[in-house]
Amino acid sequence: MVLSARTGGLKGALSVHSWLVLKLPGETRYRRYDVVGWGPALRRDNYAPDGKWYSNVPRIRHKIAGAAAEAALPRLLAAIENYRYRERGDYVIWPGPNSNSFVAEVLKDVPELGFSTSPLGVGRDFAPGPVLHTRGGMLQGSLWGYAGFSFGRHIGLELNFLGLVTGINPLAGTIALPGFGELQVWGRAGALDAAATSDTRS
Repeated sequence: MVLSARTGGLKGALSVHSWLVLKLPGETRYRRYDVVGWGPALRRDNYAPDGKWYSNVPRIRHKIAGAAAEAALPRLLAAIENYRYRERGDYVIWPGPNSNSFVAEVLKDVPELGFSTSPLGVGRDFAPGPVLHTRGGMLQGSLWGYAGFSFGRHIGLELNFLGLVTGINPLAGTIALPGFGELQVWGRAGALDAAATSDTRS
């Protein structure tokens, strides 16, 4: 699952903190993976899977279960293990790499999931330099995360300027606006941003 919650202080008006929650076959508890700005950047199980972030209730952005989840797990775990900005001092609040950069990088390594992080995930478009590539099922251009664009079937067209995202996804019937995230404009609302529930604690 991909979860996110508004972050603290003034930055919470524009940005969320994102993390991953996984349950492996045979395990009875969920694992939570975050990147944070204090101590070693990449953390496992430092917080409850659906715990609040700066007192803000998390939302479930995406989830999968069953055979699809089991098939994706090895690649998800490998992407987490190979995440390069995992050590003390690697975290940069803006333009990244931060918590949203981490989740975005992991999801790009498993593009068949069709997942993307929230448009409110400032830092998700971080790149270590100027890039133009096709990765994670989308075409993406980025200037260190300060400006860029993304185009793909599961996200539509998004423009990023200073970490703030504006976009339109005709297939989902949504538009993305800074500070508001995704808004359903036409069609039927999907499962994005459903409230996280206590079943992630089991």
